[in-house]
Amino acid sequence: MPSFYNKVSGGTLPTLRDWGDFVSNGDTLNSIMQKGYKIVFRKQYMVVLHKDADYIVWNTELDFDCGHSHLKSLKMAQQLCRNVVCEKMPKTKNIYLLHSHIRTLPDCDYKDKIEDLIQVKQDKMRGNNYYFNVNKGCQ
Repeated sequence: MPSFYNKVSGGTLPTLRDWGDFVSNGDTLNSIMQKGYKIVFRKQYMVVLHKDADYIVWNTELDFDCGHSHLKSLKMAQQLCRNVVCEKMPKTKNIYLLHSHIRTLPDCDYKDKIEDLIQVKQDKMRGNNYYFNVNKGCQ
């Protein structure tokens, strides 16, 4: 087993029974576990599943089809879980990660704030709100 399992779960990978109330979405979770995904991180209702080089962040309060996102890094998946549970504004400029936040959120004010942040980032990328200091001239 990779070394990150020891850091996340204290040396043993948790089984389905260890998660107790997490089994609320029964069939969906069982079908995911049968595909070979393992639970490597959990923060309240947010779960990170792992298989090969793929991590799935899933909000268990939402249906799997509309409440999950794929990431390549365990660290980024954990940070996404913490941001969503604590409703913290992400510091990333990556539009994909911001959309990942939205996909794993139910409808709420926090979702609107992130959508506004995406709009601001896209406007800056287009150059609509680009600041030019006239005193420095062209550099």
